[in-house]
Amino acid sequence: MPLERFPAKWIPVRVKKARQDESPEPRSDSIGTGMALAPNQRPLGQRLLWFAALWLGGVGAVTLVSFALRLWIAPK
Repeated sequence: MPLERFPAKWIPVRVKKARQDESPEPRSDSIGTGMALAPNQRPLGQRLLWFAALWLGGVGAVTLVSFALRLWIAPK
């Protein structure tokens, strides 16, 4: 006695690939606008000055914190 087959709950549908538009819409992301790998607009001297200022600021902050801890842990 053959088994009874039940119909599927869904019917597979063949989906066609989307066609490529010859004139795509303008994109708002950086890759679509061509600005992803834009060179830095600031001159080298200004970038080096910013780097030095940020580095000295970090070193200064660490120095102040270490000095404050030294005074707090071992005051004279």
